[in-house]
Amino acid sequence: MKSALDNATLDEMEARGGSFIKALARAARYADDNNLSRIKTVWQDDWLYYQRMIPNLRVRFQEAQ
Repeated sequence: MKSALDNATLDEMEARGGSFIKALARAARYADDNNLSRIKTVWQDDWLYYQRMIPNLRVRFQEAQ
């Protein structure tokens, strides 16, 4: 199951990424837990880059808990 942080990261990837990153985000939305873990591992640098772009990250993450 995707966390609120995962979903926020995917939102950023879809909003700000190029065609490959947008396609990767789309694939991650459909991925089961095992395949999402693989995506986050293989493209870790990209995942963290877009995660850091989430506006008000601390506030959004706390609200989701």
